[in-house]
Amino acid sequence: MKKQLVIGTLVSLLLVSAGVGSNALAFFDDFLDFGGSLQFEPGQMFSYTMEINEAGTIKTGDVSIWAVVTDQGQLELRLAGGGMDGESFRTLARGELGQPEHIADNVGHALRHDTEGDTREIIQYLFSAAWMFLPLHTEELYVGREEYAETPYGTEMFISVPEERTYGDVEGYVVRLGEEPGHYLLEVCIDPELPLPLMASMGEIAEDEQGTQGHFVQIQLVEYQASAAAPEIEVPRWMLHRQELENILDHLRASGLDVGSYHDMWYDMVGAADGISAEIEGEQVELYIFDPDRADPDIIDSLVEARSSGRFRSAAMHMEMDVVVNEFLMITGLQYGTVYTHPAKDKLVEAFLSYQGR
Repeated sequence: MKKQLVIGTLVSLLLVSAGVGSNALAFFDDFLDFGGSLQFEPGQMFSYTMEINEAGTIKTGDVSIWAVVTDQGQLELRLAGGGMDGESFRTLARGELGQPEHIADNVGHALRHDTEGDTREIIQYLFSAAWMFLPLHTEELYVGREEYAETPYGTEMFISVPEERTYGDVEGYVVRLGEEPGHYLLEVCIDPELPLPLMASMGEIAEDEQGTQGHFVQIQLVEYQASAAAPEIEVPRWMLHRQELENILDHLRASGLDVGSYHDMWYDMVGAADGISAEIEGEQVELYIFDPDRADPDIIDSLVEARSSGRFRSAAMHMEMDVVVNEFLMITGLQYGTVYTHPAKDKLVEAFLSYQGR
């Protein structure tokens, strides 16, 4: 199953990269206009069944997704359901209205924290399919559409729209993507007016002399509502950590520093509860927050020592880093020995150490 999901990710990247010089790109002529996709409307509810067939062994699950607007004016997606191994899950992700890239990033963050294994992978595939095939104009989709799209690697992907189907009482166009007619890697069904696919599937199951082979993944809409009441979901602990990191960025801005965008870091590599890389005064620095109640005691000991020594030991990375520590917050990337010093190091350190939490 993981192999098939990797293939899907690679196909997505190939399609994005194919945006230059492809005659067939008319099919995806708004592909890079992210603002046109993942635009949820408050009240929307999507319920899906999920299935993974791995060499004849089938696992199923379900997920429902609600879109609401918080009291602070943010878009919030609430996800709840039953996982592929019988577990239940509930999580949420927030983003600024009109900036769907925030939701895309934060959904991935939520899934990483609050779902497991196959469940995480198949829900990520749903959102990946949304990224791949939206936005598409209604007039670009019609039954019988067939064409090749050239990738930058000299290969071609065949795109076809063979039929319309209905899922959850919603009608959409089936779009297939493969190497040639009759052989496709993935299939989705989309209504261009909705932010998520009605169905997304990938892979195939076949029988040979060795028995059942292959992998197949499918997520399928069973109910859609334009105006539904959403369940209350407790704010996850990880989200409080992320809010604290965003509060630090606000504090640095208020201290006169130029703070740009940020992206996730592999914070678990240093034993942190969350971590980001942010652009500050034109250079990247890394910010981490540690949870003293959940972190490995050795990690907390190393963090406490780093408050005075300025050196943090990461057993997972087998290295020490130059850091500045404020309680259970850590910043790194300000200096690498004698090779590099951040241009605003002194001002940044002063502002960071003056942060007292909120």
